[in-house]
Amino acid sequence: MQTAAPQPSAGQRDIQRFRRQLLLQRALLERVAPHLQSALDGLLDQIDARAGSRTLFGGQPAQTL
Repeated sequence: MQTAAPQPSAGQRDIQRFRRQLLLQRALLERVAPHLQSALDGLLDQIDARAGSRTLFGGQPAQTL
């Protein structure tokens, strides 16, 4: 007759569940991060392209220092 494997204590189960949750969140972040970086790069490229243009609402351009 085989005995069942001992179950971890309640506190140990909580730690294991927390660890699994962290690993899943990290994996998700690693998959999403490149897309967020690409979107941010695109936004910053648009800002750079408009930096030399006239100010908003047709005002005068900024003076160079």
